[in-house]
This record gives sequence, structure tokens and C-alpha cells, in this order.
Amino acid sequence: IKWAGERVFVSEALIGEPVGLVRYDDRLWTVRFGHLEIGRLDGYALRIIKTPVRALPNVSGLALPMSSVGHSLRGAEIMGGTAR
Repeated sequence: IKWAGERVFVSEALIGEPVGLVRYDDRLWTVRFGHLEIGRLDGYALRIIKTPVRALPNVSGLALPMSSVGHSLRGAEIMGGTAR
């Protein structure tokens, strides 16, 4: 992905695939692919911190950046991007 003008490696398996970023705190962003949380982006160090992969809970009305549905996460700051 591209963050703050710099390229940040996410995964070779996700090249060209859309990923989502949701603010975790002032420094970290949760990286998601579909309903999977795959890591955290350290916005200062410009690297991904690997975390155990876990699925989001099944929430009604939830749509992630790769979804074709026109909804978004309510109450959360979210950004979408494409892994490169």
C-alpha cells in the first residue's frame, strides 16, 4: 500500500487486491482484507505489525472497502486502498 507517500509492504499474496485501513489509535491502523484483520500499520515506522488473523464479528449492515455494497462502517474512520 502507499502511506504518507511511501510504499509499505503488506503481503505478496494481496498484490492488486483491495485492503481496508481502520484507525486503531493515534499511531496504528488495523489492516483488513474482506472480513479478516490481517495486521496493524504502524504509521510512524511505516511497517506492518503482523497480528494473528481473525475475522470480524458478523455485524448487520457492515460492508468493507472491497464490498460492492454502498455502505460503510458506522462510527469508524476507514480508508480503502489497493495493496501494491
